[in-house]
Amino acid sequence: MSKNVAQKPKITIPDAIMNLAQRLKYLETVAFPQLKAIELKLGDMDNNLTENAPDMDLIANMFKVQTAKIDALTERIAELEKRSDIKPPKKKGTVKLTELDTSDEPGISFS
Repeated sequence: MSKNVAQKPKITIPDAIMNLAQRLKYLETVAFPQLKAIELKLGDMDNNLTENAPDMDLIANMFKVQTAKIDALTERIAELEKRSDIKPPKKKGTVKLTELDTSDEPGISFS
């Protein structure tokens, strides 16, 4: 049995380094435009989010104004009820589900 297998010539270390450098350079030239496009897209999205963000101070101010209006309306209703001798319904902390059901149809049971 003779071993007549052709062996590949071994590559030297400097040749391997040069081969790797050429492949990395090619990969860089291929990937650079795509990475640049991704960077620009992310920058545009960041600018869009920061420029179009709602002004939180205006939102807080709106809630203050609405709360003041609700308080004023509540006082007016209380005054009208007092003048007309209307007793407001008692405020309940917890309302039972059976109290809310005014229909004769059977509802959902969770028991």
